[in-house]
Amino acid sequence: MVNHPRQYDREHVWVTSGAAALDIDSLVAVLVDEATRLGIAVDAPRRLHPDVFQRLWKPAFFDLLDPASQTKFANLLASVANLFNTSPFPTSLGSGPLPPAQTAGTIERSARLTARHLVERSPGAYPVLQSA
Repeated sequence: MVNHPRQYDREHVWVTSGAAALDIDSLVAVLVDEATRLGIAVDAPRRLHPDVFQRLWKPAFFDLLDPASQTKFANLLASVANLFNTSPFPTSLGSGPLPPAQTAGTIERSARLTARHLVERSPGAYPVLQSA
């Protein structure tokens, strides 16, 4: 959220993609597609819903990790929890003096451009792209 009470009639505004946001499955599909276009062999990652982790994986395996790994894993879970939202965050874009919200097509194009940019900035990470 951005706090701009002087420029907007509300105390807080949401500057998000709103309903146009990509869900995690769509984002992964875009990233895998872009990698394939760039000649990088990628399998879509498998993921567990947080509830499956809490009910099944954690009771069976979490105690087998050393304390540092447990902390790292717990932090990772907290970080990715937002990827499992069933509904998008609201947006204030397009209301009042704020610019219009982006479209789903613009959001997807941004994700594709970001993926390409990251690959171009890290060529050593993708030896398949190195010239012979």
